[in-house]
Amino acid sequence: MRPSDSATKRLLFLQRLLQQLPDMVWMKDTQGVYLACNAQFERFFGACEAQILGRTDFDFVDAALANFFLQHDQKAMRADHPLVNEEKITLSDGTEVLLETTKTAVHDDQGELLGVLGIGHNITQRKTNEQIAHKSLARYKAILDTTLDGFWEMDPNGNVVDVNDTFCQLSGFSRQELIGMSVWQLDAMVTMSEVKQRITEIMQSGGQVFESRLSRKDGSTWPVEVSVNNAEPGANRLFAFFRDISARKKAEHDLKQITHFDLLTGLANRSQLEQAINDEIHPLRHDLKHTAVVFIDMDGFKAINEKMGNTIGDQLLVAVGLRLRRVLRGGDTLARMSGDEFAAVLPGFNDQQDCIFTVQRLLAALQQPFHIHDREIQVSASIGVTFHPQQQDVTCEQLIRQADQAMYEAKQAGRNRFHVFNLDHDRQQLQLNAKVDAILNAIQQQQFELYYQPKVNMFSGQVIGFEALIRWNHPQLGLLSPGQFLPDIEQHPVMADLGQWTLTTALDQLAQWQQLALPISVNMAAPHLLKPGFVESLAGYLSEHPLVSPQQLELEVLETGALENIDAAIEVIGRCQRLGIHFSLDDFGTGYSSLNYLKLLPVETLKIDRSFVTDMMNNPRDLSILDGIVRLAQAFDRQVIAEGVETQEQGLFLLLLGCQQAQGFGIARPMPAADVPSWVAQYAANPNWAGIHAMSKRNMPALFALVEHRAWFTQLQQAFHLQQPIPELNPKQCKLGKWLKANDDTLAPEIHKQLTQWHQQAHRVAADIAQLGVLQQRDEPAPLLQELHQLSDKIQSELLRLMSIKK
Repeated sequence: MRPSDSATKRLLFLQRLLQQLPDMVWMKDTQGVYLACNAQFERFFGACEAQILGRTDFDFVDAALANFFLQHDQKAMRADHPLVNEEKITLSDGTEVLLETTKTAVHDDQGELLGVLGIGHNITQRKTNEQIAHKSLARYKAILDTTLDGFWEMDPNGNVVDVNDTFCQLSGFSRQELIGMSVWQLDAMVTMSEVKQRITEIMQSGGQVFESRLSRKDGSTWPVEVSVNNAEPGANRLFAFFRDISARKKAEHDLKQITHFDLLTGLANRSQLEQAINDEIHPLRHDLKHTAVVFIDMDGFKAINEKMGNTIGDQLLVAVGLRLRRVLRGGDTLARMSGDEFAAVLPGFNDQQDCIFTVQRLLAALQQPFHIHDREIQVSASIGVTFHPQQQDVTCEQLIRQADQAMYEAKQAGRNRFHVFNLDHDRQQLQLNAKVDAILNAIQQQQFELYYQPKVNMFSGQVIGFEALIRWNHPQLGLLSPGQFLPDIEQHPVMADLGQWTLTTALDQLAQWQQLALPISVNMAAPHLLKPGFVESLAGYLSEHPLVSPQQLELEVLETGALENIDAAIEVIGRCQRLGIHFSLDDFGTGYSSLNYLKLLPVETLKIDRSFVTDMMNNPRDLSILDGIVRLAQAFDRQVIAEGVETQEQGLFLLLLGCQQAQGFGIARPMPAADVPSWVAQYAANPNWAGIHAMSKRNMPALFALVEHRAWFTQLQQAFHLQQPIPELNPKQCKLGKWLKANDDTLAPEIHKQLTQWHQQAHRVAADIAQLGVLQQRDEPAPLLQELHQLSDKIQSELLRLMSIKK
């Protein structure tokens, strides 16, 4: 190939290369005349190369821009190195672009200046991107400096590269002090090796969120939530954001205090106590140690609180907690349950007696006086104790309930003592709870019904009222009388619910029985009567029944219940009587009444218990009690009524004693409300009772002699049939014999002689029967017993005749 051909090819190659370049390329001589340009430059002037060559910038752009180009061209030609400028131009199509121009002087081989070579690179998009990035960076920095979270930028070694203003404010360090510091110098909870380990994990995983505590310049620390992220893959930078969680931690602490601790005393609360118990009774624990659950109730705290005020009461509770805490061991849990109740979990005892010693120390500690605000306060406590393990698995709730129940037993036994839980008693309590639940359900399901038993005046034959008696229409057991479900719950608060139902139902019935105009008496349990608000509730019931006169309602209160709190009973009864309500003292004679109590209690009627009525004709003691009750009622101007009258003879005896009012099966059985009107309409008085007056005091010994004889005869029969002691066989020593002797002058001679003869014959026959009993000839005395019966009937008939009573 010829040299000229080779040069031509190189020239063509360079021309093609020049045309393919994406940048503008041009060359001017020293006067600014274009010597060459490529296709990209042609777009600038909107002309082809042939039109551009030989011409200057003044031929294509305005003079100002042309002079701008000329000045930079001349500057580049004078310089000994390429010059780079940014020049904004407008293309021929109107598009504005920003060029980064590189201009350099061009010399020939002899060093003669030929002109200037220019290369223009379009940097419009790059500049736009840089501006966007700059604005983003400014916004980013503004956000970092104004956010409430602290910020670090770290290198892979854990050194701080940058921080925001917030972190400076939180830490107390300046930006200059922080930059270059290591993380472990600021994080109070990590070592240098832990920092490196965590950074490695973050670089691999991309990020972590965790909690820590950072150190301030003054040496204090504060809790933070840390969020660390790898800035971008391969960037070798970590971004860490720190949120101050002091408020959250305080809230968590406060919530924990509320959830697990008593706010007043700082002791554990019920929740934490339960956790401690559950930890000790966990089935995976296999040690043989004993754990005690102790329930402590302050004696008389309510009175102290009311007398001295809540402030002193609260301070006393705090002092009690501190004193109890000093007695217990480090591993024990002491909690305040509520009010003046505390509980403790005492684990790890080898035997129960060791724990009892601790309980005794608790009692002794509380017996020492407390000094609150210069006041000496003396208190005591009742403590209940239960143990784990037991023969059967028990839950936490069961243990707490057992200890609580044992505490109640200690309080019932006199306070200032402890009581250990008894499982048999617990079973009884469970049975009681089941009965209470059944009764509450029965009230809700309307299974109860009132039956009504008439009360009559035996002397006049008039119906004087009814007693309301509750019955339970049990879905499985049928109709139940009060004796089948009330005895077990007499001291339980559910009696108030049952009493309320009975009261309102009786008032409803009185409203329906306006034409009968007969009062109703309702049995009232003492706990219900003495319950706060009872009088107000009763007044409310009466206001709901405007057709019912309060005088139509009588409340029957058990003697024993009324006398347990005599002062409160007097006050409540008096307030009810001012409403118009009447009161009777039920089962009178069975309790521990005294003349003083009878004088103080403002009841209108004494109700004789049926047990005295049942045995009065065969038991001289019961007859004496009956006679005494009737005389007491007369002395204190009280009405008297006997219950349990089942026979005509019982009614006669009561009338002879002076008791005219009665009720019982001998008059009528309790009946449903629907049967009452027809019974009243059809009632016929017993003619054998009508007009019977009380015996005179002079004739009363005859009645007692009759009962003494009956008792003697009954005892003789029991001696023979049941091998019991033989009664007095000497006719002069028995009660009837003594009465006959005492009335030798008052009785008619023939009557006295006849009674004495029958009496002596009866004793001779009795002696023969007794002799047979000793010889164990028990098949032979039938004729003798028949003879004895006949003699006894003669004696009783004559005594009744003497009292002017027909047998």
